[in-house]
Amino acid sequence: MKILFTTRHINSPSTILNVRKLKSLNSMNGISIDFYNTDYADYDVLLFMGYDADIKGARKKNLDIKIGVIDPRPSQKDQPSGADFILANGIEMKDWYLKFTHNIFIYYIYPELQLKMKEHHASEKIILGYHGNAIHLKTMYPRITKAIEKLSDSYEVEMWVMYNVKNLGKWSTGLPDIKKVKVKHVQWSEENYTVYLSRVDIGIVPNIIPTYTVRQNKSKKIKAKLFNEHDTDYLLGFKATSNAGRIIVFAQLGIPVVADMFPSALQLLEDGVNGFVCYSTEAWYLALKQLADDATLRSNLAKNLQTRFKETMSPMILNKNLIDFIRGM
Repeated sequence: MKILFTTRHINSPSTILNVRKLKSLNSMNGISIDFYNTDYADYDVLLFMGYDADIKGARKKNLDIKIGVIDPRPSQKDQPSGADFILANGIEMKDWYLKFTHNIFIYYIYPELQLKMKEHHASEKIILGYHGNAIHLKTMYPRITKAIEKLSDSYEVEMWVMYNVKNLGKWSTGLPDIKKVKVKHVQWSEENYTVYLSRVDIGIVPNIIPTYTVRQNKSKKIKAKLFNEHDTDYLLGFKATSNAGRIIVFAQLGIPVVADMFPSALQLLEDGVNGFVCYSTEAWYLALKQLADDATLRSNLAKNLQTRFKETMSPMILNKNLIDFIRGM
């Protein structure tokens, strides 16, 4: 099977992360992959990035080629109409793109790090680690930040938050009380996964977005309760691009995780076994407190999470399953 990957956006983060994993396809028997060629005629499979998938142009050059689109985004103007298959980065994206094709494979996107296991020890100081988009930091207030502030009643708490400080500016909206929690702003870089993130005690993965519609519906009094609606019903807002990538980073570093209640997190984390999945302030506090109190629990959950990663989401496993998926079409 001859595969071609191509895009004009060779320096985009998603391109870089996908190419690194896809390169190892060349080590599989009967499989070869080339990059950035424009001659489609000599290939069996063509992989486009979602930014610039020229599906119609590729069909004209090779009627028999199977065309896949990697990491398309609902917000993009051009959608992958006519693609034979899609590589989505999570079940949320898979669900959204089933309208275009039923052939969807979840190909997780994450930076590949050297697997290590942090040594967890009892301490009066607890460091919480975050990496990702600054938006998720803002949406922690007040639901998660209150839980972190409560934890500071028992421990000296620091937050090390890694994001693109240079381009986005320092996180300033919705921080926890600076009198209770010290916040260290870390510029995102690949080396800082090892320099900073590998040293935290607990990884946090906020993801729920409090949209206007959710707040409005939550407070709306519905006269005709057709579905037995109640104020205690969950109304969760999350994007179609939600995925497990931020959790997978902590899995590789041997850091236990507390994550928001969203589908990709629930697929990867078994609550209380290899991490915690939470929504309410009290649930977040309890999970953080349990992990802070017990270094052995932190170590055990981190080991279980790393085992889950190695068995189901490592690059070797992903690529083997991807080739099986393509052959199955």
